Amino acid sequence: MKTIRELLLLIFISSSGLMAQTLNQSFLFDFGPLSTNTADGDITVSPDWHGNYWNNISGITAGNNVAIPTGTNYPNLVNTINQATTYALNFNSTNTFRTNGKVNGGLRSPYGIQFGADSVFDIATATVDYIFTQAATLPTAPSFKISGLNTSKTYRFKIFGCRNTNIARTSFFNLQGAGSVVSGTLNTSSVAGLGGTVYFPDGTTPTTSFDLAYKLTSQTGYTLAGTYYGNNNSVYTSDYITPNASGEITISVYSTSANAYAYINCMSMEEYTPLSTSIIYESIDQKTVSVSYNKNEHKLVMNGLNPMFNYEYSVYGTDGKIIYTGKRLNGNAVDIESCERGVSIINLKNKQTQQEIKIKFVK
Repeated sequence: MKTIRELLLLIFISSSGLMAQTLNQSFLFDFGPLSTNTADGDITVSPDWHGNYWNNISGITAGNNVAIPTGTNYPNLVNTINQATTYALNFNSTNTFRTNGKVNGGLRSPYGIQFGADSVFDIATATVDYIFTQAATLPTAPSFKISGLNTSKTYRFKIFGCRNTNIARTSFFNLQGAGSVVSGTLNTSSVAGLGGTVYFPDGTTPTTSFDLAYKLTSQTGYTLAGTYYGNNNSVYTSDYITPNASGEITISVYSTSANAYAYINCMSMEEYTPLSTSIIYESIDQKTVSVSYNKNEHKLVMNGLNPMFNYEYSVYGTDGKIIYTGKRLNGNAVDIESCERGVSIINLKNKQTQQEIKIKFVK
């Protein structure tokens, strides 16, 4: 008689492996100079309109184009609900970041509808000013280190950068904890305009002034259509990173182009408790089956299947329709790279005994 068992626990898949099951806490960072005149930046006052608390980083550095001294340290970082921790941020590299404020093209008008899932960043005092570097290579890149982290946790970083200029600029990030370096990029401006068409205040000249607020639609006082060249919606999201044995993660920033620039306006850090890389489920054919995720090959691996039998499988997409089928498992693995984000199902069937199990996963 055919037996079907459905796995009740979902497997969460991300580009870095099994997604952490529990988000423990989050941190927000506002990078930029202390406000000493209308051209400089502002600290972010906490709580913001979302109710979140921020860490103002380099806020003690006044003025534009000022180097942040090596060794500048920010201890006892607070999380978004204002709990102090023993975590610290330190500008530890020989090469230094510099600061810039409002007049030099940060994002004056962040909108949550554009940031979407990352709407925690729609705080103007956080997006309008920034730290930057002209380093063109990793060896010359400035960095900062977050220390005191829990080595049993994993951390994910989200970075927003913007400079409203009609020059194509890309920021490169290298994040180093335990194991391999995690790298990523973020476009902060373009010739065509990353921000698209927006509406500037009547009577202004947006082509020559970067220090302007704008609206997304034409309305009273904002009817001047123009191009916003800077980034106003994209955020770099890292893979999940485990701190090194000393509880540290180091973030380096560079541009890869001579005389170009790389930026960080604001950043979040999320702390997770990771799931096991192998989750035990019910048995099939009197064998205990575990499921693990091979992130390098984008495959779910079925560990513990009975080698005496052949297994076929079907992969169902988020719409419930079969994406593809296989008459025999390839190395006990099922390729899920072509699956869309959302809940999908793998139906695994023993061709001889007709026993089946269904494996739900969230990509």
